[in-house]
Amino acid sequence: MPASKADILAAFERQSEYCRTRGASLTAALIDAAAVDIKANGPVAGLVKNFGEDPAKGALALRIAGAVHYLANKGRAGSLQPAYQSLRAPGEAEFAVALVALAEAHGTVFQSFIARPPQTNEINRLAALIPAMSEVSSRFDLPLDLYELGTSGGLLLAPDQCSIDYGSFAWGDGVIALKSDWRGEAPDLVKRLDIRHRLGCDRQPLDFSDPEQLDIAHSYIWPEDPRRRQTFDAAISATRDLGAQIDCDDALEWLAARTVPKSGTVSVVFTSVFAVYLDDGETTRLHSLMDDIGARATAAAPIAFVQFEPEAAMDFVTFNVDVTTWPGGERRRIATAHAHGRWVEPVSN
Repeated sequence: MPASKADILAAFERQSEYCRTRGASLTAALIDAAAVDIKANGPVAGLVKNFGEDPAKGALALRIAGAVHYLANKGRAGSLQPAYQSLRAPGEAEFAVALVALAEAHGTVFQSFIARPPQTNEINRLAALIPAMSEVSSRFDLPLDLYELGTSGGLLLAPDQCSIDYGSFAWGDGVIALKSDWRGEAPDLVKRLDIRHRLGCDRQPLDFSDPEQLDIAHSYIWPEDPRRRQTFDAAISATRDLGAQIDCDDALEWLAARTVPKSGTVSVVFTSVFAVYLDDGETTRLHSLMDDIGARATAAAPIAFVQFEPEAAMDFVTFNVDVTTWPGGERRRIATAHAHGRWVEPVSN
C-alpha cells in the first residue's frame, strides 16, 4: 500500500531536523519546502503519492534532495541554482515555489530518484568499521574475505587502503585519508588488515567509470560538505584497480548462493546502513541465513558478521557497530558512531 501523507510528512520532518542539526541547512530547507507542497497536494505530492515503502526507512526525503542536487550539479536547477552555489536557502515559501517549478520541469528526473534508494557511498564509515574488522582479524589471525551487502560502488571494500586520523591516534598507511574523533582510550588495533578477496552486491550497483552514474553518486553527498565529495573522489581513484567483484543481485539471494565459509580465511559479511531498507521478513531471513552460514563455521574457517546500523528505533541519531562471530555465535557491540563516521565511541563489555 502507498505510504500515507501523514507518515510521509512525519518522515520529512524527522529528516529535516536530522540534516539541520548536522550542518546541512540547505538540504533541510529543501525538505521543508517539499513538505509544504505535499501538504498543499501540489506536484511534489503527486510524485510521492504512490510511494510504497516506509518513507522514513526508505529515506524518501533524501531521494527528493538527491534529485534537486543532481539537477544543481548539472546547472539545471532553475531559480534554485543560486542557492546551491551560495549554500544559502531562500525563504520557505519562495523555496516551495521554486521546487514546484523544478518538479514540473524535470518530473522524469524526480521519478527516477524516487524509484531508487539513496546510495551515499560514505567512505568515512570505515572509521567505524575498521575497529570491528581489526577485532575479527586479531581474534582469528587469518586473512579476510570481505562480502558486503548493499555495496553500491564498493568503496567500503577497501579498508586496507585507508589512513585514519582519530585525533588521539592514527591508524593505517593507505592513500585514502580519513578523519574521525575517537571518544575514548586508544584501542589496540591491528596494524594492517590482510584482505584476500573483496566481493559485494547491490540491486543497483554504481559504476563510477560511467559519468552519469558518478553524477548520481555525487547527488547524494550533501552540498554543504564539499570535503565529503573530495574524499569520495579520492577514494574512487584509490580503489579503481583493487579488483573488487561487485554483482548486480538481491543481497539475500546473493548471500545464500555464496560458498562460505572457506578454510584458511575469515569470511566477513558486513553491512553499512543497509538493514534499514529491509522489511521485517527480509530482516528475519538475513539473520536466518547468517545463522545457517555460522553453523558451518570451524576454527579453520570462521565467520564474522559486522553491522553498522542505526538503533532499532530508527532514530537515525545512534548508530551501532556490532560483531557476531562463529563458531559460537557470540555477538558483541564494538562501538557507537556518527552516521558518517565523524566520531566513534567504543563500548565497554
